[in-house]
Amino acid sequence: MIIFAITLLIFLISYRIERRNLWIGVAFIGLLFGLLALVWSSFSFQDYPILYMIIGFLFLVAFILLSVGPLIFIVVCLYNGSRLLQREGTKLTNFLSFGLGLGILTYLFILPVVIASFRTPTLFYILYVYMGGILTYLFLIIALYTLASFLNVINLGKRKLDYIVVLGAGLMGEEVTPLLASRLNKGIALLKKHPNSQLIVSGGQGADEVVSEAQAMANYAIRQGVPQESIILENRSRNTYENIAFSHELMRENSSFALVTNYYHVFRALLLAKGQSIKCIGYGAKTKFYFSLNAFIREFIGYMVMTKKRHIILISLYTILYISLFILDILIRR
Repeated sequence: MIIFAITLLIFLISYRIERRNLWIGVAFIGLLFGLLALVWSSFSFQDYPILYMIIGFLFLVAFILLSVGPLIFIVVCLYNGSRLLQREGTKLTNFLSFGLGLGILTYLFILPVVIASFRTPTLFYILYVYMGGILTYLFLIIALYTLASFLNVINLGKRKLDYIVVLGAGLMGEEVTPLLASRLNKGIALLKKHPNSQLIVSGGQGADEVVSEAQAMANYAIRQGVPQESIILENRSRNTYENIAFSHELMRENSSFALVTNYYHVFRALLLAKGQSIKCIGYGAKTKFYFSLNAFIREFIGYMVMTKKRHIILISLYTILYISLFILDILIRR
């Protein structure tokens, strides 16, 4: 009971005070273990056999997923990536999910066969083991990033919103793309729930665009029945960082607001707002899965670039430790 109470308190404090970080994912995992400890200590198998059967089944499912999970993930990445390339073209960024699946397939199933063909350990084997440590670290960060992303699009309780900021995403001529329309539809739905708030449509005019994204977004919102006086245009921004900064400048002081973008983009947008000391929450708009996975990988790469200093330090420490242990092993063998 005490363990569960502590983990629940840590999670609630993390969720309430500041959830725009990876620690919210750690707190959530701790809460799950606390819940498991509570069930294990409070209910006996004799009195609640069905409950223990359910827990056993969940552990079995988790074991199966851990066993075949990498293979399933490889298949999903390759299939999803091929669909994306067929539908969206062969831009370099469209190869991310396909490339990730191919890379994992090579590391887990092809390279071990190649290494096994050598009779004695080689430099190739040493590098393979070294890369395994780095990949384990990266997959841990990906898992926490995914969990934090999920927890940051869940907004519990009734919230007062003064502004709803919809982030731009490119145009087709003077019209919004389906991707941008999904963001606007989500923003308009929120506006209906918060009729006293205002809709800020954020996006400048690119060199290849006829009008600003903000103007096209406003036109779309008006056609959907949003009064013109409820719309504020932010038409200077060129990226997500500026979307947030310039939109915030248009707000009254101490206003509460929400960012609206696609699900895969919400967490990184919130991190950019946090980096500017701007408090806000995020809402996600639906996106087709074949597009979302590749886009989510791109967002994760963006996050890694944003936080590159800490990762460089940690990987450097791991490298020093690995080399030290390797040298120590050589000295012991002699």
